[in-house]
Amino acid sequence: MRQRRTNMIRQYRLLLDRSVALVMTLVLAVVLASASVVQAEKIVDHPEKLKYEELKYQPPKPDGYRHTLKCGATAYVVENSIVPTFELTIYVRTGSMYEPLEKAGLASMTGYLMRNGGVQGMTAKEIDERLAFLAGEISVNIGDSRGRANLFCLSKDVDEGLGLLKKILRTPVFDQEALTRYRADVLSEMEQRNSSAAAIESREWQFLMYGDHPSTIPLRRTEQSVNSITREDMIAFQQKYFFPKNFILAVSGDFKTAEILTKLDVMLSNWPDQQLTLPVLS
Repeated sequence: MRQRRTNMIRQYRLLLDRSVALVMTLVLAVVLASASVVQAEKIVDHPEKLKYEELKYQPPKPDGYRHTLKCGATAYVVENSIVPTFELTIYVRTGSMYEPLEKAGLASMTGYLMRNGGVQGMTAKEIDERLAFLAGEISVNIGDSRGRANLFCLSKDVDEGLGLLKKILRTPVFDQEALTRYRADVLSEMEQRNSSAAAIESREWQFLMYGDHPSTIPLRRTEQSVNSITREDMIAFQQKYFFPKNFILAVSGDFKTAEILTKLDVMLSNWPDQQLTLPVLS
């Protein structure tokens, strides 16, 4: 009797499962059919018949995001709490077009060694390890017409991230061994610059277009100019251009504007009160 009841229950469950599966299949078929009908109604037979809703875009006014820090630097600040991150980009009024021709390569090498040559109290390896622990990143580079320093970190680590960035911008030590290694890399790269016809064409085109204009100085690097660059040259270049009044900041992330402005004021405090008038290039 008990075995018979068990068999009946099993048959009932099997029938129920089949019924549910059948219902789900029918529902899915109806949904797909409906979607096909809707999709078919939207498909036109010629691209000229496509119609789109008018896109209305109102660009934000910069005045609403522009702030002047206590040091005199301008900061553009945008709150974004979608993810708990923080990003700061500092643009620096500098560039390789302001380096002496006999020191061609100085600007880019200075930017690299600021980030990878250690700071007062920390080696480059220690900085890398700390940033890896924080899941953060700091970069510094100097191009033809501007320098750029970037910090990315979690919003909870803003204070430490800003502290590390300040050390990199304010007190780089330009480790001599790191300079020697990087100089060798630069020279090795220069040895390969004529291995591509496209690279030669691009370089010569710049010379034809701009002649002796300072914007072509990076293209005029030679073994002699790179070998002549010293640690003292880098220190002088960094001290000349890297100070708050020569910065423009772009900040975004998960924070309150008033709070982050206070933190930026702290980061940019205790710097020399410098002024710089960039030469007119011609």
